[in-house]
Amino acid sequence: MTMTVTAPDALATRESNPKQAMPPATDAPRRSSSAAAASRKSSKRGGSVSEVRKMARLSNAQLRTLQTELERERVRVERFDKKGESSSEHHEILMALQRIDNGAYGLCTVCGQSIPVERL
Repeated sequence: MTMTVTAPDALATRESNPKQAMPPATDAPRRSSSAAAASRKSSKRGGSVSEVRKMARLSNAQLRTLQTELERERVRVERFDKKGESSSEHHEILMALQRIDNGAYGLCTVCGQSIPVERL
């Protein structure tokens, strides 16, 4: 003889026999309990999930601002370096002209020996 069990009978059987195995849970309740746990954890830290997301968006905006400022500074430094290079080159030319006027052009400024023409 087969007996069919309806939902109310199954519930009654579970209540009368608490050791009876529960049907396997789906992932959906776990996800909601995980979300609830995450929410509780963030509340303990002083903020809700939405507050944490808001802070992350703010941090991303700040990061973009810093990247923009860094790029501007890099360009400014690059321009300064180019000016510095040309200024240094200009100074070297002026010093060479001064050595020509003094008759010291073609002599090493450290040891005073002649510099080969190929290097001048």
